[in-house]
Amino acid sequence: MEYLKGESLGDLMKRHPVRILCYMTAMVTLHQHLHTLSVDGLPRLQERYPAHTTLVAGRTLCHGDFHPYNLLLVKEDIYVIDWMDASIGNPLMDVARTFLLIRYGGRMSLRNPAECVSRFILSHLYRVCYFKRIRKVTGFEACLRLCAASRLKEHITPVESVLLQRFLK
Repeated sequence: MEYLKGESLGDLMKRHPVRILCYMTAMVTLHQHLHTLSVDGLPRLQERYPAHTTLVAGRTLCHGDFHPYNLLLVKEDIYVIDWMDASIGNPLMDVARTFLLIRYGGRMSLRNPAECVSRFILSHLYRVCYFKRIRKVTGFEACLRLCAASRLKEHITPVESVLLQRFLK
């Protein structure tokens, strides 16, 4: 395993808020590129979601944990790290999970309104940028709901659990 010395896009977004659109555009471009790739040897999303095989089926590389803190800027290049949840499937599942991770994931304080608002804005900016050139998207809301329900079964913070339950109502 190779160690990369760089700074995460998440940290860069916090340090340079005026460049958020630039960082988000780079993030989305990279995510869209990943979704053009097909590889062998990875688990299929149908194995993780056997009751939803039609929704999750696909032949696209899905990272499974794609968010600004798993993207490292090293010199001029952005590297994607933490491939433990990579799989093959419907890219909308990967986009939905990224949206939810940006919006609710990790350590978050409900007592910090600025953080809540910035996560809301960032998650919607990600969504808008990703789907900017796509005229019709079908199945994304179902993917969001499935990813949120699935995330509740993971080891997450109590705050994230409450927010995801609210999201599902």
